[in-house]
Amino acid sequence: MKLKMKKANAVQAITLATIMSLVLFVTCAPEIQKNLWQIAGHPYLLNITALVPPKSNDLHHEIKFKYSIASISRHQTQFLDFLNGESKVNRSLAFGGSLDNTFVLAESWQFVHTHALAFVANKTYDRADFAQLAVGARAHYILYRVLHNEQILAEKFDISISSLQDTVTRLEQMLYPWIMPSYSGVRELQTSLGKGSVGIVITVGNKYFYVAQHLILSLRTVLNVTLPVEIYYTGKYDLSSARVEALRVLPNVEVIDIQTQFPSETVQLTGWAIKAWALLASRFETVLFMDADIAFFTDPTAALSSPLFLKNRLLFFHDRKLHHPGSYPGIQLLKDMNPHLSNYGANTLFARSHTIRGTTNELESGFLVLDKENTGVLFSLLLAAKMNSKLERDQVLYRKVHGDKESFWFATETLRVPYAFVPDYSGAIGFQDGSLRNNNQFIRICEGKPLHLDENRNPFWFHAGSVLFGDYRNAEPPNFYGFSPLIDMIFQYEYNDTDDLWGGGTSCITQNRKQSGKVNDAQAKIIEAYREIFRKDIKKVSSLPSR
Repeated sequence: MKLKMKKANAVQAITLATIMSLVLFVTCAPEIQKNLWQIAGHPYLLNITALVPPKSNDLHHEIKFKYSIASISRHQTQFLDFLNGESKVNRSLAFGGSLDNTFVLAESWQFVHTHALAFVANKTYDRADFAQLAVGARAHYILYRVLHNEQILAEKFDISISSLQDTVTRLEQMLYPWIMPSYSGVRELQTSLGKGSVGIVITVGNKYFYVAQHLILSLRTVLNVTLPVEIYYTGKYDLSSARVEALRVLPNVEVIDIQTQFPSETVQLTGWAIKAWALLASRFETVLFMDADIAFFTDPTAALSSPLFLKNRLLFFHDRKLHHPGSYPGIQLLKDMNPHLSNYGANTLFARSHTIRGTTNELESGFLVLDKENTGVLFSLLLAAKMNSKLERDQVLYRKVHGDKESFWFATETLRVPYAFVPDYSGAIGFQDGSLRNNNQFIRICEGKPLHLDENRNPFWFHAGSVLFGDYRNAEPPNFYGFSPLIDMIFQYEYNDTDDLWGGGTSCITQNRKQSGKVNDAQAKIIEAYREIFRKDIKKVSSLPSR
């Protein structure tokens, strides 16, 4: 009987608290109501439980003794899903889906905020532990958004703007100390971008100098792309002064030594690692990043009109579907950073890389489109750059995955930033291998170049030396090794996960002839124009560094 009375009293108390919260909400100034709805993107409903005060007055003590990476990650994920517009339990969302019936906004904030304070109080963390890095990065992203994008929440939780700014600054100093002295902080970095600016970023070293020249000339003369270009390199031993000057004379091109920006870290950059840093350093608000050795069948600025880009403000392309037998440390790294994957992330083939139907390569970083004005995209780049810092890449990232590629989508997934891949995986362009030439069911291309389709399944871009054949990185004009015969194409339509088209390697791809095609006349004309640029316009330039 007493138990029933206690339950009844508890129900009455909860009901009374809910009614009081509703009254408080209804009697708020209309502008505050409007802001509360808008902060989460809810057009018609605010979860009333979000206004119930925390149950515990000693939450700091409670967190201190119940802390785990998984628990704090869960609270951070739920809070980010709320900020991204999730209003109730909804398991069908591609991003989101983490909220449950226990979610109370005020409690979630106090948990997240307390852990942010605890993180900065420690003054250090294990940089080789990406789970710790992820917790810190999410804390920084959440507090930054509340400080600059959702200040109504700071008012609601009675957090002073000055104390919030102090915590954000301390988090930046721990996670991204290299921002200074180039910028006073992330806010200055974000607001310094040219408003509405769009441009192309290419990273170039001596080995990619000639194909970089070719890419710029092909964009200008074949595809009529007039966007400004920024070229980044890492010091005089990466790109000779003569080659720097040869690139500078190209129309609307700026050549920048990345070591002049974020120098405490960029002086240690090598190889692939420069990509994320160049994207971060670029003055452009919207960036089309291109590897130096890619080529396009159509104007690359068409990607700016892509429905996926317009929705998420970034655009990713899949890599080749490759399945390497043995260990798969990459997926464990992803799960260490993200104990609670989004539905989209959990359904990638990479998330199944431990099975025969999975892939150990998900993202191709040869062409990326990103809008840094979007706070989530910018913070994803910050985290990707951090993952490509010397200690992080040497001790963790490059031991777990193949180079820089996965860092970009690992970062968006970690911060719960909505992203999407163009659905189809990388196919190939080249010529038929003779072993299956008379086979009516299958086609095989060997020594081909990875080919990527746009969202309408039209051939868009390809890479691995543009139209050159052989080891183009060590060849110089006029003695290039010749041109690849680009005649046949193989496609991977959203990938049939029962097949391993690349056969566990990277040299040959086999596909059903229904997913293949021939280079058409218009495409052949573009290919020939690219060859002509190599024949006539690419001149030898010294690779020796200046003294």
